[in-house]
Amino acid sequence: MTPAQAGLVILGKVLLVAATLLCLSSIGGAMLFAFPVLVPLHWLAARSAPSIGRLGWAFLAGASLFEAGWMLTYIATERAAVSVAVGGLLGLAGAMVIARSRPSAPVLVAQTRTHSP
Repeated sequence: MTPAQAGLVILGKVLLVAATLLCLSSIGGAMLFAFPVLVPLHWLAARSAPSIGRLGWAFLAGASLFEAGWMLTYIATERAAVSVAVGGLLGLAGAMVIARSRPSAPVLVAQTRTHSP
């Protein structure tokens, strides 16, 4: 990866963190619409991060899933305790999946030589 590409990756991760924090703090429920995009991006960012970074991405994804699950369940049931419990379970499960994510193994391609008779 060239330095320019590395800089773009870092900029993308910073923007992802900023967008996530903005959606989490919005009063209008922006996370309800943003989580289907943000959570997979957290997973992708976690795959290229060191161990401590994966925990940070897992926290952001878990918080996003908690908030979205909480809102969706409350809309469906109008029960606060149930919606918090469902949101908590979704957040915990999502955080665990992302925290355990690993970078994909590089594809090894064997080089072969052909000999003409």
